[in-house]
Amino acid sequence: MANIKKRCSILRAELKSRMGYASISAIIVAVILIIIKNSAMPNADERITLAVAVAYVVATFAAQLAADTICYITTGFSMQSIKAWQGILNTVLSIALTGTALSCIDATCADGIFTLEYGDTTSPAQIAISNFLLAAIATATSASFARSSEQRRRRTEIDQECELINEGIARRHADKGNKTGLIIMNQIVKIDSGEDGNDVEIAVCDMIYARKTDTRHVTIVYKPGIKTCRLTIEGNINELLHSCFGNHHQVMRCHKDYIVNTDRITHVQSLGCDCYELKLRGTKHAIPVSDRYRQLIYDTLTAK
Repeated sequence: MANIKKRCSILRAELKSRMGYASISAIIVAVILIIIKNSAMPNADERITLAVAVAYVVATFAAQLAADTICYITTGFSMQSIKAWQGILNTVLSIALTGTALSCIDATCADGIFTLEYGDTTSPAQIAISNFLLAAIATATSASFARSSEQRRRRTEIDQECELINEGIARRHADKGNKTGLIIMNQIVKIDSGEDGNDVEIAVCDMIYARKTDTRHVTIVYKPGIKTCRLTIEGNINELLHSCFGNHHQVMRCHKDYIVNTDRITHVQSLGCDCYELKLRGTKHAIPVSDRYRQLIYDTLTAK
């Protein structure tokens, strides 16, 4: 029941957003028609009647809403989280549907709003181009509003997440007290250094982070004492995580190029729309968090 309510709430928010941006496009079309009507364009005052203007506005609103709905059903396009390729597809479809709808209305008018005469003939192509240009202006305007709105929403969301995560980190450290320096034998991992077949023993609590240095090597940064050490091994991040730290859940992926020891995270810092980064005890290097692992990091650091 809770999931149904949550789903309905999301759908209402989506519909509200879509109707809002469709309304912006319709308003832009209305403003452009008013400008044309009051311009020096021949017979513009006669051609742009109230009925034609209303038809244009309604057609724009309906076409924009239809494009958003089609994209939502087919690609999962969400106004709450706009991906680049979804936004491009939605923009193209919006222009196509809106331009087609406006051209159909223009074709039914006696003279046509954008009909330009060349001698005794008219140019349907010119009418279509003018209407698609109008559709592009309206769509671009509403898209810019959608983008800025999404950026504000995302920035606020990430700031709130950072605040909750930092509260969770403080709670975790308070619960553990001074036990983070205690080394237990099953918290020691052996890592093949690749040099003469020797293994390097690293206490999990000393491990800070590991990062991909190139396609074939990974560098592990750890601090067994007062000195920070680095060990570069052959392999990749995924292999290191599962083969050496698979049984140690405090070590996890936060980025395609990084794994971190969550016990060493001191706080997180918001990067605005670009997610956030982790500050760790034992290094000045900030570790990025990607959207793919954002929820995992959030759930781990806020868990009670």
